[in-house]
Amino acid sequence: MLGRFSRESFVLWGVFLISLSMQLWLWLGKFPYTDNNIWVPGAQDFANGVLPGYYTTIPPHPGTAILLPAAAIIHLGVTAYDAVQIAMAFLMSVCIVCITYLSRILRPQSLWWLGVCALLILNPIYLEMSAVSALAALLACIYILLILHIREKGASDESLALLGVCAGILLATRTDTGASLMLFSLPFLWPLAGTRLVRTCTMALLYFGALNPFIWADPIMYVLSFLKQISANALTSYVFDYSLWIITGAVIAFILGLIGTYFKPRLFSIPTDYMKWFLATSTIICGLLLVSEYHPTRYFFPFITMWEMFLPLFLLELLSYFGSWKILQPLRRSEYALVLLLLFSRVWVVYAMWLHKFGPLFHIVV
Repeated sequence: MLGRFSRESFVLWGVFLISLSMQLWLWLGKFPYTDNNIWVPGAQDFANGVLPGYYTTIPPHPGTAILLPAAAIIHLGVTAYDAVQIAMAFLMSVCIVCITYLSRILRPQSLWWLGVCALLILNPIYLEMSAVSALAALLACIYILLILHIREKGASDESLALLGVCAGILLATRTDTGASLMLFSLPFLWPLAGTRLVRTCTMALLYFGALNPFIWADPIMYVLSFLKQISANALTSYVFDYSLWIITGAVIAFILGLIGTYFKPRLFSIPTDYMKWFLATSTIICGLLLVSEYHPTRYFFPFITMWEMFLPLFLLELLSYFGSWKILQPLRRSEYALVLLLLFSRVWVVYAMWLHKFGPLFHIVV
């Protein structure tokens, strides 16, 4: 048991340190993230003891989970800009470690966790996202993995509590993403957990309030300003505009999910009812976004990331399927080769973005 614990700890610490190095390189690099002019002064205000309010620079959507660690780093003498960047790198690395740990628990004999690391640690989508959108996408990945864990391992009190904590942090990071995922997950979770979901939702709301300084300052004004921003978005036109190279992985995973669910059941190890729920949730939410005049790219980023997270698992299980036909032998070497290919594709895309190689023909606008 001690040896297993040591190996597990070594892997997770290694993932964290590698991820932190890569995230610091990305966030402190030449690509400034969206809404930088909002979160940096907002973190500085919070470090000075000014709570967010109706007339402060911080929008009420709320995305305020990053303010607490950023303010703490500012008190160490770091500039507000660097503090927000460092806080983002740290928080995202913690999320990637959690995703790695959950994938290892769910599929202990698979290299899924290694493929996920290859895709998430060096993700070029981060470069064009706002800080809170990037963090919310990783939190959403943890949320759906916890639901998969509950589906496969049972709805224990511990797993439901962790789901509530994750949901609360996600709500305090991007309320729209968190609220939509919670709403659509309740019908799936109710047969598995029953009335215990009330405690999960209560815990989510408690963490949402604890990590949302808007609620500390003026909860009534926060609700009113949040509704005002929703009304303003409804009157604004904002399209989805993204590189085909970056969304390809998510699209492939979505198609494989459809095939494994409706055309060739048991091709993949993910339970069919879970896949049907996830396919329906993704389709409905993204469909509602697309018919709206206001659907910026960052609204789709959680679903791009969540589906891409399942891509290594689907591809590895396809290798296993063909391996049973003696087509790919030795199988383990083929699996490691696949992970290396995923990592190479990610490095190539980041390098191409760095050199600004992508032209209009590589973009999709909806």
